[in-house]
Amino acid sequence: MITGNQCSMGRTLMGWTQADLADAVGLSIDTIKKFENNRGAIKEDTLNSIYQALSDNGIEFLKGEGIRRRQDTLTVYDGDDFYLKLLDDIYYTLKEKKGELLYMFVDNSLSPPEVIKSEARIRKIANVRSMVREGDTYLLYPLKEYRFIPGQHYMNYNVVIFGDKVATMLDNNTKAMVVRDRNGAEVMRNIFNQLWNIYETPTKTTAPETYE
Repeated sequence: MITGNQCSMGRTLMGWTQADLADAVGLSIDTIKKFENNRGAIKEDTLNSIYQALSDNGIEFLKGEGIRRRQDTLTVYDGDDFYLKLLDDIYYTLKEKKGELLYMFVDNSLSPPEVIKSEARIRKIANVRSMVREGDTYLLYPLKEYRFIPGQHYMNYNVVIFGDKVATMLDNNTKAMVVRDRNGAEVMRNIFNQLWNIYETPTKTTAPETYE
């Protein structure tokens, strides 16, 4: 099981603060500090949560107290919270690597409150641009951030480009596959920008609430 030293080293390797880790696993900063400083016992479910958060974001735990960054080419997120896991990946990737977040085939009307909250965190560190179905006016963010995809080319399978990664949805939008490949991400980014320059910008939104 993960030790306090591994937690501290893994968090540092990822560029996370203690507050970042606490936020990711839903714990207090004091609990993280207590664990990393080896002050008292930590519940098993808390250890599992910390282990999973670091593992999901690329930290591999070795024998003894070693760690290393896992060089994943492919990651699949599944489960009921698969999309929130993807948004966490996006947040920490862009926090480290900077750059834009690009969405293709977006439908904001499907975003529950927890997704909107997670996206708000991302929007504090990155610019976001999205492509939506032509005629879709349920738009949660500034209109300048959107372009219309002609209906015949729209598919309800979100594609996300961020940093050196490209994510696509799988199995009827129940999983997300993330491929880490710098050149592949750049190709997709170039395609996105070419389409962005020729597609139209929406002129109104009918969403009952919008966000900056």
